[in-house]
Amino acid sequence: MSVEEKVRSIVAKQLGLGEDEVNNPADGALRAFIRTMKEVKTDETLQNLAQNGELQERLPGFETQLGFGLHLGWSIEGAIGSDQKIDATYLSPHVNISARLESATKQYGTQLLMSGE
Repeated sequence: MSVEEKVRSIVAKQLGLGEDEVNNPADGALRAFIRTMKEVKTDETLQNLAQNGELQERLPGFETQLGFGLHLGWSIEGAIGSDQKIDATYLSPHVNISARLESATKQYGTQLLMSGE
């Protein structure tokens, strides 16, 4: 099984789709974004929190906002930390591009920015 086929299988499994429904990892990432935004907008707990009087008094007009940066490329996954705490990290120039795209969603006032790569 090629790396692309393995990724397609993982993405399909996480999204609850058949492998033939995920043409490539970018398609899976876009579907995950759409599903996440739909769930955030319809989540009762988040809606109730946004309507909380004390929160609205402190932060008038508060609403849940998410931004996503999508870019396709390789990365290296590793564990960093100590005996008490271990975190996963991902290193690559592609991860940095995704992070910059996500950060730019605030500047452009949009929820999603994707690279052409």
